[in-house]
Amino acid sequence: MKKLLLLASTVAMGVVPMFGQIQPSHDPATYAPADGYTLTNRWIISQMTVGPDAMNVVPFSSNNARTATILNGEVYVAETNADLNGILHRFDFASGASKGSLNLTINGEPLNGTLCANNVGVDDYGHLYVCGFRADLNKGSLQVYLVNPENGELTALPEISPLDAGESASAAAVRVDYIDVIGDLTGTECSGTVMAACNTDNLAVLRAVREQGTDEFVGGFDGFFFWDATAITETCPMITDTDAGKVSPQASWGTAPMVKMINDEEHLGESFYVDGFTTAPAIYNTQGTLTDSFNSCISLAPVVGTNGIAEFSLGDDNFAVWSVCQYDKTPGCTASVGTFGQGFDFADLKVLYTFPEAGLGNQSDGGTRAHCLMTKKYVDENNKEAVYILDYKCRNGLGVYVFAQEGFVDPNPSQGGVDGIEDDVNAPAVYFNLQGQKIDNPAAGLYIVKRGNKVTKELVK
Repeated sequence: MKKLLLLASTVAMGVVPMFGQIQPSHDPATYAPADGYTLTNRWIISQMTVGPDAMNVVPFSSNNARTATILNGEVYVAETNADLNGILHRFDFASGASKGSLNLTINGEPLNGTLCANNVGVDDYGHLYVCGFRADLNKGSLQVYLVNPENGELTALPEISPLDAGESASAAAVRVDYIDVIGDLTGTECSGTVMAACNTDNLAVLRAVREQGTDEFVGGFDGFFFWDATAITETCPMITDTDAGKVSPQASWGTAPMVKMINDEEHLGESFYVDGFTTAPAIYNTQGTLTDSFNSCISLAPVVGTNGIAEFSLGDDNFAVWSVCQYDKTPGCTASVGTFGQGFDFADLKVLYTFPEAGLGNQSDGGTRAHCLMTKKYVDENNKEAVYILDYKCRNGLGVYVFAQEGFVDPNPSQGGVDGIEDDVNAPAVYFNLQGQKIDNPAAGLYIVKRGNKVTKELVK
């Protein structure tokens, strides 16, 4: 009787047990040390480790479970179910064990709508958020919600409404699939910024900023919500027009492009990647200038059509982890970790690992494009550093890898032991130029900035 009452109570709070669970396993591949670093797998649930016939439970059976994130020792995977209701599936960060699901509700009613939970993420101050797909921003607003991780109850943030400011990105439908967030969405500790690359007939990018202490989002491109598409003169790769004898940018980002902002001292994200269906990741600034890209190392560029990239640093070295290919390759749905050395120049990028060795799988995800790659840093008791890499691809797999300095001790992986995975945002800043040289008195420009265990690119004004 007590067990039945407990189950009823759990469901009432919005926490739904997951039945037919898949047991996490381990990547059977062995990754040899490379350049003083190691790669190991903590756990994995994938087509290649449990078999395609076993991937028949949510979220692994759903084309509408597209994004994932980490918060407080849990992995959250967002899904819009067959009833068009929003769900967050939860997994233990340390072991991969299922911890049930949260039904997302707003004012006590289910969050409902086409791909209403297309995005899940965490801002820089630990606020869990979800945001839905938007078919056309010319016909409405973009709505981001904060999530109570205990019961799934949502709090609506101010709507992002370019139309209210008299703006339209183009005459065509301005579709938003995926967003990225930086700073504080509540506007309490600092400003919060939301960005998206739009699937339109031009190269449109949305940028909305909630200034600290305010209760609205305003345009983040000198007061405007959208980039002027004519500002974009380069993409990656550039297209060679043999007949005209010139090299031109792509005409658009294509279907379901993504933005990934690069963190900075003030959480402004004024440099950011755009990663599209027809393009590889490229770094732009808010003036529309391409500052670096895989054009400098085109042999390492991912197969276009898969989207996902993140930067991180260990010690004095800087790295990127990026999606390599879609499910239609063999192996399918892999990612690479590469080092820039002590700078952040793509011309110096060197691949250290591609993982999983056998891939996550070869199951079509219905064209969602997103390959979620998220990193969290940890320093062990011997001051050795590592990042835990969350690796998620819709319909194909979910796992956590540990990329570390040689000698790093993963703290009690069977029991969790990763409570210290946090970045020190309050440590003194040490500045380096993009070649890795320390700068004592930085002038205006772009720098590598280290605070405690955290290293970012920052624009000094």
